[in-house]
Amino acid sequence: NNERHDVMLRKIAVMLLLFFSFGSHAALEGKLECSAWSTVVSRALFGNSGIFAPPGPAVLVIPECRTKGGVYGNLFLMAPLRDFNTGKEIDVRLGKRFKAGEMDVDASVAYWYFGIGKGPMLNTGNATLRVSRSFGGERASFQLYGIADYQYSYDARSDALRYAPGIQANIATSLPGKPVLSMDASVWKYATSLAPGKGPVTALGASLAYAVTPKLTLGPRVLYSWGDIVH
Repeated sequence: NNERHDVMLRKIAVMLLLFFSFGSHAALEGKLECSAWSTVVSRALFGNSGIFAPPGPAVLVIPECRTKGGVYGNLFLMAPLRDFNTGKEIDVRLGKRFKAGEMDVDASVAYWYFGIGKGPMLNTGNATLRVSRSFGGERASFQLYGIADYQYSYDARSDALRYAPGIQANIATSLPGKPVLSMDASVWKYATSLAPGKGPVTALGASLAYAVTPKLTLGPRVLYSWGDIVH
């Protein structure tokens, strides 16, 4: 198990180097735009399944590169601060964002590698469709969205199918540093689940995003969630 774990970590390190090397080179040529987002969260739901939570806060880092045509690739990196074994995660995602009439569509596939305690980390494939519509102006914008999310665990040989409606608000503040306040409320339910429970699960989140540079955003985030969550 340790040998398999080391091999997988080496593969992920190589993917990270290739990702940033390609992204930086292409960005210089004007083909891609790359940015990064990082935050310290009071609570996180990992495995991207919305049903597992590490015991305590965590650090999230999400670098992303995207083309002018809407194709993007990003990484989701999570490091729990209290128990590193429970909740550490690396995701690699490739997708496309585009307009369909008044709706914004985000279709993507991903590979997840995460741990739920001591022992080998788990491998999961995913396909996600997110459809949303935005309202508002520069100072405040609101977004109604719906998500359909399918995942397959290569280790457990089982799958999960999730549906989630939600609403998100982004508000420009007058606080020092002029961070953007984001608030999100969502509820999701599983037709099939990798965990014992199928929901519903409810989550309320709020964050402050400080634009350190045009390409780098930092800030704190709080999340409160309840329902069929495995702690």
